[in-house]
Amino acid sequence: MSRLRISQIRLLSTTATKPTVEPYYNIKKQVDEFTYYHSLRPKYKPLVYRFKNTHKLDSLNLIDHDGKPLINREYPGIPSIIKFNKFIQNLIFIEELQNVKKSLIKLDDTNIGRDFIKPSLINSYLLKSCTFGEFNKELMFIKSLKNFENFKGGRLIEFLFCLRTIEFRQLGIVNVDNCLNKIKRGLKYINDSKSDIENHNTTDLIELSKLSMLVQVELNQLNSNEESHDSQRLQNEINKILSNLTTIKNYEINENAMLNKDGAISYFGRFEHRYTVVKLFVDTVMQLPVDKQLQYNQLLNQLQPWLVKMDELKKIANIKRGMYHILTTRCKFQQPPPQPQQSE
Repeated sequence: MSRLRISQIRLLSTTATKPTVEPYYNIKKQVDEFTYYHSLRPKYKPLVYRFKNTHKLDSLNLIDHDGKPLINREYPGIPSIIKFNKFIQNLIFIEELQNVKKSLIKLDDTNIGRDFIKPSLINSYLLKSCTFGEFNKELMFIKSLKNFENFKGGRLIEFLFCLRTIEFRQLGIVNVDNCLNKIKRGLKYINDSKSDIENHNTTDLIELSKLSMLVQVELNQLNSNEESHDSQRLQNEINKILSNLTTIKNYEINENAMLNKDGAISYFGRFEHRYTVVKLFVDTVMQLPVDKQLQYNQLLNQLQPWLVKMDELKKIANIKRGMYHILTTRCKFQQPPPQPQQSE
């Protein structure tokens, strides 16, 4: 990039004005300050965060983990994970993503990392990495974090399978083994210490997101105009899931949430992950020929009324670019480089 600060380039590249651009970075600054607070030894915190101790702090000549002098700071408070999620989703430069990556590394190294870095935050990071075509690289980074075991679970698996569905769509994947291997690898991220498997609704969403991947392969096979030798095998895998997904728990949407914008924003945000998983499945099935959709009718009849209500909420909330929009219109996947041939 140039010598201009990223915030200055963001200002030039958008219709935003300086008063709106600077607060945009406030949440990341707060996260970094929050991380710094938790990186300090307990005995140093009163010295740094109580201004009455300024002279004592200066006389001790202490340094922090980066080798910089300890100076007085204001306690930043606990940052909003929701705001930090939105910050990540709205990044427009890959350099911004790399700066967030540095923040996550430092945060992961503190005792608060396991509590602050939620699966929703990981999903936002992975989603944004896809818009820069960096998904596989950044997934490896996420898996390298010390607290990765705490991020594992249904929410991560479901979203990974959604990303894989879009990858299959863009690359025209027709190979059933490829699909099943990625499902098998994704299921390794189930956290046995949590109640992912016992939670019936979470299991439903995992199965639904798996089904999205398989349906996309089915659609790709139909569009390839080539007769696939493993189409029956694909159908068998689809049948297994359909036999388990006879019913899906639907949440009743609180009618009060539809009375005003603030209520709609809060309620939609609460269920946006589920909305993304469900809508991707429904929209993928609806791309099939009508006769191929019939086996999914029971599921569609259960899911579509809820989606209609959620779309109404989305309009009331005036949300134009949510996770589903980014997932289906901004993500970029590339064919993996060919493997070098081994000599016989």
